[in-house]
Amino acid sequence: MEREQQAEQLRLAQEEAAQAEEQARREAAAPTFPHLAANEPVSGAAKTVELNLPMGAWLGFHDGDTPLMAKLAVHDREQDQYIFVNREGIKMRQLSKLELLKLMDSGLVDILQTNSNFRDEVTQARNRFEP
Repeated sequence: MEREQQAEQLRLAQEEAAQAEEQARREAAAPTFPHLAANEPVSGAAKTVELNLPMGAWLGFHDGDTPLMAKLAVHDREQDQYIFVNREGIKMRQLSKLELLKLMDSGLVDILQTNSNFRDEVTQARNRFEP
């Protein structure tokens, strides 16, 4: 009888430890932006955060099975959606600002390149040909 009680106490202690570990894991994975709670709508305070990602910025996404590199092609300000494409211009991801901020906060997105040299190169070419 005493062995059964000890076994039950051990089982309960293991359950409590597992629950505490799970809670700690959830808290560690929670976003650090206090205004980006999972239950808060995108129309809330998340709209006040500016990402300042220029068109053509290359991002690396590490939230899937394989890493994905994609370029910001469109930022729809009305719908607050970001559309990312691959090198061929094929749409790879479409994320809301809230989704993108959560991925960034979790360390699952790397900003690889934010400037595009195309505009600078066109300006330089024009300057070379102007008298």
